[in-house]
Amino acid sequence: MCKICLYIAFFILITVSITSYSDSSKVGNITGLPIPRFVIIKSKDTNMRSGPGVSYPSKINYKCIFMPVEVQDEFENWRLVRDIDDNEGWIHEAMLDGRRYVQIISSKKLNQIDKEVLIFRLPELQSKPIARIAVGAIGKLVQCQNQWCQVSFGHSYKGWIPKNKLWGVHLED
Repeated sequence: MCKICLYIAFFILITVSITSYSDSSKVGNITGLPIPRFVIIKSKDTNMRSGPGVSYPSKINYKCIFMPVEVQDEFENWRLVRDIDDNEGWIHEAMLDGRRYVQIISSKKLNQIDKEVLIFRLPELQSKPIARIAVGAIGKLVQCQNQWCQVSFGHSYKGWIPKNKLWGVHLED
């Protein structure tokens, strides 16, 4: 009887370990890239559809290039994505690009009334602010260190913003 209990306990331990490992390291079955991951919309006329194919109805038509979306799943040439407003749907891979951009999170998402975010010279709150950027602005992700990301907004500003004020990067990135 004790041997059976030990075998069952061992089996459960192995199953839980394998499940935990596979959940934390999920990769796309088509690309082999991590899921979830952020990509950008690269066309000014991109449809998010209710299913993976042109026969499915369009849910949203995006008119903004470089907008970050999070890939949730893959099916053939289609990617299930989620946008900053938590809309989910399928976008064809040709409309997406792996370059990294971020969007300043809206006040609503932060539960604050701020309409802009400070960009700092160095990745610390005591650093000198170099600019204010409006919520919704999209910038190019340069690098991340701990809880900060360096972001470039055109040729005008390049500085550091806390990760929790950005959509397009995971806190563990």
